[in-house]
Amino acid sequence: MSAKQLENLHVGDKFETGSKFLSGDAMKDFARTYDPQPIHLDEAAANDSLLGTLAGSGWHVLCESMRLIADAKPFGSTPLIGMVMERIRFHRPVLPETEIRCRGEILETRLSESRTDRGYVLMHIETLDVSNDGVLISQDWRMVVPAGARERR
Repeated sequence: MSAKQLENLHVGDKFETGSKFLSGDAMKDFARTYDPQPIHLDEAAANDSLLGTLAGSGWHVLCESMRLIADAKPFGSTPLIGMVMERIRFHRPVLPETEIRCRGEILETRLSESRTDRGYVLMHIETLDVSNDGVLISQDWRMVVPAGARERR
């Protein structure tokens, strides 16, 4: 797969990823290490929580989303070099035994004003529940990409 440079990326370009099944055990394993809250670890405690059920950590789902996007290679062999993640919104809890996938769309492309060798891409990313296509998490990413054929200063 060839590398994509800024000149090959356009507003409105879309991509989709494969999917990943998130088991209750995987959710608990992640939570034990990174987000050890009762709502992510203990069914009884979770039942008495605001959500009323065990739910995966949003951070776990974001990490799995990153893996799906990296595997999908929306910029071809060009690495995903992130600068900013904005407007992360957890739309609803991710329950155990949920299969997720992601979709993305390029919202903006622009050349760097200070570096002739790079540009920036703003993408909107959604993580979806495969069973009903409901949005679980949405976020905007600003990525750095090579500028491509451009006059060098």
